[in-house]
Amino acid sequence: MKTTKKTRFEAVECDSSNDALQKAAALGCDAIMLGGRFFAIKPDQSTKLAQAGESFAFLCNDNDTIITIPVN
Repeated sequence: MKTTKKTRFEAVECDSSNDALQKAAALGCDAIMLGGRFFAIKPDQSTKLAQAGESFAFLCNDNDTIITIPVN
């Protein structure tokens, strides 16, 4: 269980954005960056963070270029 200042969430912490993207793909979940840290996180948990007003970014791989999509 991980915790931000406001919200508890379940995720796998990763060493890098590439690591998060690979783990997310293997687990069928989302890759995010939150507070300078990278996570593989289930969609219901990323929705929980968004609804709580947490600022984070989804990570996407577009032809070997990592793109961030800001939330909140």
